[in-house]
Parts: sequence; structure tokens; C-alpha cells
Amino acid sequence: MLTKTTRTGLQTLLYLALRGDDEPTSPRVIAAALHCSPSYLAKVTGQLVRAGILSAHRGVKGGVTLSRKPREITLLEVVQALQGPVLGDYCSSSLPDPLLCQFHHAMYALHRAMLDTLTRWSLADIATDPGPGTGPVRNTACIMHPILLHIGPPAGKRSRQ
Repeated sequence: MLTKTTRTGLQTLLYLALRGDDEPTSPRVIAAALHCSPSYLAKVTGQLVRAGILSAHRGVKGGVTLSRKPREITLLEVVQALQGPVLGDYCSSSLPDPLLCQFHHAMYALHRAMLDTLTRWSLADIATDPGPGTGPVRNTACIMHPILLHIGPPAGKRSRQ
């Protein structure tokens, strides 16, 4: 469902949210933390800047910052900025409801559930418990794992075992 670009964008936003300061961070620094290409990350951050999710800062100490508080950035906003509109894949709704096929009803319900979930979750919700703990039992397949290795878990979080 999420593209690599969207996953990288979410990792970038979480990285900035977990840093806990408002100082601009170079996309090169973020790229190193996420183990991805600086040019690829520049493309991702550029899309997030154009969408108003990140702010770009020029100069020697330039970089990017969150343009708003993490609780004000929804997952839907991020997905739409990086993948385009979340569209349902169902039949034309020009027919009266009783004449629509069951596939149409099922896909409409799925589409609504996706939009509702992506709208309900914010960057702050993810940042409160972003991934696996740092103890001996950890899920390295978690897409947030590179961030936690670089920054560590949020203050006050203990490793889960």
C-alpha cells in the first residue's frame, strides 16, 4: 500500500520529530541515518516541502524542519503528498445504490477505512512509541528501526522484551 518514497518520507518525519529540537537538519544527515541516497532523500524532502509538511532553510546551517507540530501532521497528509490522492478502486457510482455490485460496496468500505485510519493517526501518535525496543528481542524488519538505532527511543520509553 505504501510506496518506498512514502515509507522514506515517514521515516524522515519521524527522525525530525524524535530529535526534539527545531534546528534545521541537513537531508544528507538524515540520509546517512536512514541508509539511503542523499539525492533520493532530497527528492523526498522536496515533495514534503512543496506539500507544506516540511520547511526548508537555506544557508550554512540550513536543512529541513517540520513545518508544524507532529500532532498536526496526519498520515493521510503524508501519503497524499508522496503518493497522490488515495483513490478507491470501485465501480462508477452513477448507478442507484441497490444496483451497485458487492465488489463496489466492499471496495468503498475498504477505501473509507483507509482514509479514516490515515486521518486518525498523526506523526505524534507514531513518535510516542515508534518501534521495537532496544533489548535482545527486537524486530529489525520494522521500517522505523534505522531511526531508533540512530536517535534511540523517545525519552521515558523502556526497551520491550
